[in-house]
Formats: sequence, structure tokens, C-alpha cells
Amino acid sequence: MLTTWQARSRRKHEVVLAELKSNQDVELAKVKAYHDLALAGSKVDDERLARLRDESASLAGLVLQQGEYASGLLKPDQASAELRDKLVESHAILRIQYERLLLTSNSVEVQEAARWVMRAAWNEREVALGRDRKRQRRFGQQSVVKELRAELRIFTIAVRRELGMSEEFLAEFDDWGPGQPTG
Repeated sequence: MLTTWQARSRRKHEVVLAELKSNQDVELAKVKAYHDLALAGSKVDDERLARLRDESASLAGLVLQQGEYASGLLKPDQASAELRDKLVESHAILRIQYERLLLTSNSVEVQEAARWVMRAAWNEREVALGRDRKRQRRFGQQSVVKELRAELRIFTIAVRRELGMSEEFLAEFDDWGPGQPTG
């Protein structure tokens, strides 16, 4: 039989153990909540990166489409009011896509590269519409599409960095320089 002192000591011991278990449960709950929050943050970041991939690919596609329209307008046998309207409309859509990209990307480098792409697209649009170029081409007097692809190459490298990918990618075959098969 337990003495009063032993009974009290045992009760105190049980209370301390219960408190420790309670504290452990609280700590485990905190760790679980932190883990869940980290997973949720990771999921949000994964979704943002997937959106960044999509927004970047859409921007590149729209830029090249606009380049094709601009090239067509510069050729007398292809120039038409319909092609002119497509060029103007494609730039409006491109501008919306650019704004989406700005809201998706966390990288100033990506945003700046996208801005240079937009400037090149705007300049090629202006020339195709018979207006003066606001800025000289940064990559020499090459074709409209090659100028846009040169800007897109810089943009793509910046996006790949933000996505955590290698900077290397295959350049357009037409853009290959001597001994330089990658962008």
C-alpha cells in the first residue's frame, strides 16, 4: 500500500507526464501546421512556376506571330488591310500577355527581358505600319523575325533561370553562328 507521500508524489508525477505529453502534442501540432504551411507554400510556388512557364511560352508565341505579320506587311505582294489589322490586334493581345507575365514572375531579370522583347515587337510593328522606328535594332539589321528571336533568346534564358533550369537550350537553326549551336 502506498503512503500518502508516495501517492502525492505519484499524482504529481502523472500530472507532469500529462503536461509533457500535452506539450509534446502541442509541439507536434505546431510542426504539423508548419509542415502543412510549407507544403501549401510549395504548392503555390509550383503553381506559380507552371503559370510562368505557360505565360512565357504564350508571350514568345505571340511575339513570333506578330513578327510574321510584320514581315508580311513589309513585302508588297503580301501586304493587305487584313494583315495590318491582324498585326495591330496581335500587339494588343501581346501587351495583355506581357502584363500577365509581370504579375507572375518574381524575377526582375525576366521582367526586364520581357520589356526588351516588347520594345522590339513595338518597333517592328511601327516599321511594318509605315511609321518611324523609335529605337535602333540591338542585334543589327537582320530580318524582323531574327531580331525578335534574338530578344526572345535572352528572355528565355532569364525565364529558365527563374524556373531553376539550365540556361542552355537549342537555338533556331537559322540563327546558328559558326561553331555555336546553342542559345
